[in-house]
Amino acid sequence: MSGVRNQRSAFGRRAAFPTTCWTGIGDAGHLEALRAELYKQYWDPLYCYARRKGFAYEDARDFTQGFLTDILLGREFLSKADRSRGRFRSLLVKAFQNYIGNGLRKKKVPTGAEADVSEYQVPDAVPHDPAAAFDYVWASKVLDEVLADLESECQRDGLQSHWGIFQERVVKPFLAGQPASCIEEVCRKYAISSASQASNMLVTVKRRFCRVFARHVVHQGGSQDEVQEAIDDFLAIFSQSRPA
Repeated sequence: MSGVRNQRSAFGRRAAFPTTCWTGIGDAGHLEALRAELYKQYWDPLYCYARRKGFAYEDARDFTQGFLTDILLGREFLSKADRSRGRFRSLLVKAFQNYIGNGLRKKKVPTGAEADVSEYQVPDAVPHDPAAAFDYVWASKVLDEVLADLESECQRDGLQSHWGIFQERVVKPFLAGQPASCIEEVCRKYAISSASQASNMLVTVKRRFCRVFARHVVHQGGSQDEVQEAIDDFLAIFSQSRPA
């Protein structure tokens, strides 16, 4: 991959990119749906964090399940969350750290060497600390879900060639860190009459990508500066997963 600056434009530089997930937190009517979405979104990243801390399989599962049930679902964490304190994910990780610490004080839970998290396909290039593993698993989970929904949407709407161009020019280079297929090659492969037509088709799918992404990250909000910060944050997670 050629670096974060080049990646930034891959999905649309100034697109309305969602942050997680401040807008819905203050809305009591959406709180239960928000809890359910966050449970699904964060179980794997939190479990991976606990494994990277050196906890055995069952202990990591217990900490993850207990935290999500006791803190995220059963108490007032979301309703008391304060946007001014920083990114939601950072606050969630800090709360999980505290939850683990309290649990260790109450009962002795053995920790060992850094646990294998190969089931989550965390690349070797990702820094070997729990927070980096958490970020990578979270971002990968979101991206997988978004791309699956985007592909289904394109198939439904007869945009198979649009999706193919998006894969060749954006998805494969982004995920594999390889150069994008040249536009002429893409035009030949998908029987597109001109490079300008292929470019317009690509723009169409980029816009759809941003809309689908917004649905998956729960709520969209904040200023344009915060939106751009979220773009940089997401792309930086993937850039650190590439070998030097």
